[in-house]
Amino acid sequence: MSDGTRGATEFDHTSIAVHDAPSWLRRLRGTLGATPLVGQVLPEFRYVVCQLGDEHSGGRLELMDAQPDETDGFLTRFLRRHGETAHHLTFLVPDLARTIEQVRELGLRVVKTDLTHTPWRETFLPPDDVHGVTIQLADSDVGYPPLRELLGTRTRDPARVPGNREGREPGWWEFAWDVPAGPLARLRSTTLRSTDPAFSHRLFADVLDAETHPRHDGVEYRWPGGSLVVRPDTVAGISHLTVTGGPASRYRIGATILVQEHT
Repeated sequence: MSDGTRGATEFDHTSIAVHDAPSWLRRLRGTLGATPLVGQVLPEFRYVVCQLGDEHSGGRLELMDAQPDETDGFLTRFLRRHGETAHHLTFLVPDLARTIEQVRELGLRVVKTDLTHTPWRETFLPPDDVHGVTIQLADSDVGYPPLRELLGTRTRDPARVPGNREGREPGWWEFAWDVPAGPLARLRSTTLRSTDPAFSHRLFADVLDAETHPRHDGVEYRWPGGSLVVRPDTVAGISHLTVTGGPASRYRIGATILVQEHT
């Protein structure tokens, strides 16, 4: 999470859809030492983005749940069909309009595009046979405060962070400060299964400007804010998240597995 999105592309977060975000937030803070950063309530859902790690290493997770009275919104339908599991990956780009042109040149479809709300302009690549997960692309004319500042204070100024067009109640998650932080876990990477690694490379390296690091089991794509490991597979989708530190060798958020990597 940088102090603006007009520089390099950044891997902002991995988002997980859950039935009860407050309960999961309490568990993430008490078990993995998560620090809530920002959040909002929207007509169909609410979200909170947390840092797993410190200012030097780690990454961000988003928890999303549906509004109680929402019976047929996109997140309600997703949870009904898939249960609690990873929902999307979000990247902040320097120029969203230009990035949309580039992904369309790859033959990808974009949906729910909003280029008029400058504090948070966004579009989505719907799940496909290659990646099996929604990919959100966004930019903003509002720069985040430095991560050091967000981790060092419990105060949030809504005017200093990007926000959705219909977002409200930016402090709905502040009850989490009452939960003592557990042993600090650092989010190392998100692992994505791809049925076409060459196409994935064109998206993540060529369009989204990642540093590439070949591995024995695939390729690691690195950005400020986090890394994505892409592995070839016959079935697409997020496989797991890797963390260092924390109290346990394996932790689940619904169906999403957090695997501990020993360093």
